[in-house]
Order: sequence, then C-alpha cells, then structure tokens
Amino acid sequence: MVKTIWKFSLHDKLEQADGYLVSTVDLPASADVLSTAVQQGDVVIWASVDSTASSQPKKTRRFAIVPTGGNVPNGGLSPRFLGTVLMQDGDVWHVFAL
Repeated sequence: MVKTIWKFSLHDKLEQADGYLVSTVDLPASADVLSTAVQQGDVVIWASVDSTASSQPKKTRRFAIVPTGGNVPNGGLSPRFLGTVLMQDGDVWHVFAL
C-alpha cells in the first residue's frame, strides 16, 4: 500500500467546549494523523493516508485546540498531543487528537 501526506484544516467545523475549541474533521478511514502547524493563519493537521483514500469511507475525527492556560480535555478520553502552534497575533494553541 502506498501512502501519501494530506493536509486538513481544523477551522471548518469549530465548537466551544470547556475552555478550549473542538474541531470536527471527516478524514479517510486510513488516515494516521502526524502533526499540526499554522499555515496561512489556519491551524492544520497533516496525515499519512492510503493513496486510494478518495474511494475509502470517511471517519469523523475530533481535535481539541487548547489555549495556553486552558483546560486539557479528559472526560474519560486519552487525548494524543499533536503539537503547539504559534499564531501571528501571539496566541499559542496546543492541539490534541481526541
């Protein structure tokens, strides 16, 4: 199986949670999320995806975007830390896969 790297924005579907934001993204079922960063003002993630992913079913995934000093999500979840992003306005956010 050949894998390729795909990029996904976390800004499309945002909702407010307990001291952080939650982004919902439909990813190919084979997606393995690798990292996060800011690109042109948007928080994005990169994932390794099976090259036939366009024909695969999608899986809805959730990501927490937590400001410095904000609550880290727990609620029975084991969030996986993806990275810290530095916004141009000086805000610092920490991204977790839920």
